[in-house]
Amino acid sequence: RSIAVIDGDGIVLVVDEDVHSVLPGHPAVRFAGEASTSCMLVAGPTRDFNVMTRRGACEHEVLTMHLLVSAP
Repeated sequence: RSIAVIDGDGIVLVVDEDVHSVLPGHPAVRFAGEASTSCMLVAGPTRDFNVMTRRGACEHEVLTMHLLVSAP
């Protein structure tokens, strides 16, 4: 399983007692789906992107990209 925050101030994710700051624009955090997890919002609501795959059946990778858009 992978989770990335795409909007908001982020979350603090605890996976089997390991603490991760998941912030917008930063790499996704990858962890086993059966792990014990909890999370807290940093400040206010967030929007996140989750990917879950069945181990042994397929694999995934989540990449964070920063796009520059110029006005016409």
